[in-house]
Amino acid sequence: MLDIDHFKHLNDHHGHAAGDQALKEFAHSIYTIIRPHDLFGRIGGEEFGITLPDTSLRASIDTAERLRACIEAMVIHLPDNTRLSITVSIGIVHVSQSPHKEIEILLDYADQALYQAKRNGRNQVLVHDDARLAQGIEVNKLNEPAASPSSAPTSVISAPREISMTTHPDHTPLLALLEDDSVQSAWLQQILLSAKFRCQAFDNGNDLLSTLRAGNTFQLLLLDWELPGISGMEVLRWVRANLTSDPPIIFVTSRTLESDLVKGLDAGANDYICKPCRPAELLARIRAQLRPNHAHTNPASSFELGVYSVDTLTRQIKLRGEPIPITSKEFDLATLFLRHPWRLFSRDDISMLVWNRKIPSTSRTLDTHISIIRKKLQLGPASGTLLSSSYALGYRLELLDEEKTRS
Repeated sequence: MLDIDHFKHLNDHHGHAAGDQALKEFAHSIYTIIRPHDLFGRIGGEEFGITLPDTSLRASIDTAERLRACIEAMVIHLPDNTRLSITVSIGIVHVSQSPHKEIEILLDYADQALYQAKRNGRNQVLVHDDARLAQGIEVNKLNEPAASPSSAPTSVISAPREISMTTHPDHTPLLALLEDDSVQSAWLQQILLSAKFRCQAFDNGNDLLSTLRAGNTFQLLLLDWELPGISGMEVLRWVRANLTSDPPIIFVTSRTLESDLVKGLDAGANDYICKPCRPAELLARIRAQLRPNHAHTNPASSFELGVYSVDTLTRQIKLRGEPIPITSKEFDLATLFLRHPWRLFSRDDISMLVWNRKIPSTSRTLDTHISIIRKKLQLGPASGTLLSSSYALGYRLELLDEEKTRS
């Protein structure tokens, strides 16, 4: 049994139309996880039931965790541009433990587990005690709420090898996701679906390469690094060597060594994000890559970003309405970052875009200018920005609170 947490509060504060939309998107998310022969229905209000025929208790728990993680990652977009998120509590009873009990008794058992999960703090999966003890599964491990897919059980029921999300208009970006862990894949797909992207998911590199060889195109590729068979790095090298469309590629990887990340970027990746990733940051990185390339952006267009306003005609930057004294090169450098938040720029990218030449690695010119604009623009928590840097990887302007910064 599943129950949407705090549903009454959602209805009271955002209206019944918002509640109805939440129910529809909740149901759609469920159908992306369960199998065709599983039975899903609404019991009443915000309470639902699922039956999983011919499924072990362990596999039932794994499926429930996948459902919980997907619902937690879901973002609901209301007509007034408000964004909502919801969570779900889940109670499980395994029928093989009591095969001759009436359905009302089994529902009662599941209901008991469900409301114990709510009493424990919501957004978690609990199994009825009798079933848990009979299967010899450790109680404490089952009762731990999973914070992210990386901590969820891994022996899950396999998701379909390719999942095509077709609920978006044809003009929306189509992304390819290469991820062999079905929990991570389902979680990432739900994040992309909530942001209105279309996605085709693959659990091995061979299938993705076959799709690309057949002439199918994607606006962006999200690649795991370590995969059975063909690795994400090998897929990256094939794409860069064979595709003229040159789609942006982002690694979503557990690797955190700077040497590995440099290797990926040098091989042609546009960006990377380390697991476990934050949904909002992942989407921001994707949008940064899908924006029109900086080489084709109209340089005469003025714009605003949070507390900053940039006038490209007068070549002036204002912070909270106050002009910042700034040189010509400082303006070019600051504008590059402000126009493209979240985009990773290598040192060579910056030197060619701002100075029109490659600056030797031994020169301190770039580092000095970066330090100056940090101070003059007051880039930091007070302005909702962070200019992050790695000598080997490059620089990116991060938005500490994107919704607030863009308002």
